[in-house]
Amino acid sequence: MYEQILDPFEQLLQQEITDFGADFARDEETVWKTILALGHAVLQRIVGRQRNGYHGSHIRCACGGWMKFVDHRSRDIHSLLG
Repeated sequence: MYEQILDPFEQLLQQEITDFGADFARDEETVWKTILALGHAVLQRIVGRQRNGYHGSHIRCACGGWMKFVDHRSRDIHSLLG
């Protein structure tokens, strides 16, 4: 399923890990942080493309009047990377 992204991901990691194997724990942490950052970026893109329920500045009310849009939820995804 992920075969098509392994080569570009490996190239990206080679830029981040200059002395692979010297400190395997550090290298593993770098891989995990990179995976989390990529996941965060993809999720942010997906959320940014959604309307998230927004249908304009006014919405027709069941009573026949109009409800005014006053606020919206942020589309920013909170990072787990700290």
